[in-house]
Amino acid sequence: METTTKKQTWHDFDIKGNYRLVYKVGNSQGPSAFGGYHLPVYANPFTGQKTFLKNADGKPMNGHMIDKIATKLHPDNDVNQKYLVSWLICHPEVNLEGFKDVPQKILDKKKTSKITLICLDVNELDKFQDEEYIDKTIGQLSLDFGTHSISLIKLRYIMAYLDLAYREPRYEEKGEKSALRSKLKSYVRSSYENATNVNQAIEKIEDAQNVYEFKELVRTKTITLENGVYKFNRAPLGTNFDGVNAFFENHPEVRTEALAKLYK
Repeated sequence: METTTKKQTWHDFDIKGNYRLVYKVGNSQGPSAFGGYHLPVYANPFTGQKTFLKNADGKPMNGHMIDKIATKLHPDNDVNQKYLVSWLICHPEVNLEGFKDVPQKILDKKKTSKITLICLDVNELDKFQDEEYIDKTIGQLSLDFGTHSISLIKLRYIMAYLDLAYREPRYEEKGEKSALRSKLKSYVRSSYENATNVNQAIEKIEDAQNVYEFKELVRTKTITLENGVYKFNRAPLGTNFDGVNAFFENHPEVRTEALAKLYK
């Protein structure tokens, strides 16, 4: 007697527990400039058919808008989130972490992406991982020595990148470092998302430095804003940070001259 194997048309993951959807910010201005990202409809990796995200009423949606860099998903409590997690698993722009035995057809369609769906086993694990991640971030901010230490200037870079107040002129250097470090630790303690923001700033410290130096050039009026255009020595640079940064990249001698005036 012949037997036939049923053709797989979708993943068979049991959507339970807790998940986290993370977007790794690539914008040089950091999380404060994240304007969201739209995940479009995609082709089913098993059938090739167009796959819409559906809501609890069965209505097809035109993809999904990611509006935070870290979003917790609890499908046990929300049918819409259950459908979202299921849809995200097969999405070619979404990396998977913590999933076992992912079908090869799903993996074959995955692209290099800034988006990751993380599977967390139980609520306690979710909470513990959040706390551990926050504690590790605070621990790194506390380092005064070694290759991973965070100096006063690095604190300023990070806080400028996050669009936080990065100067405490009331204090001398040692006191200012303590004050800024305390503020940044409080920021990290308030949420997992904030801890993620700080770690991304540390990972992209050169971008953070560029943001800091731009803000300092403006604050000290080394470059000026005239009729919506930033200028240095009366020469136009751009209308915003990205424009100025691009100009500096194309004209490194101008950046060098501007920074020499800033740091003199």
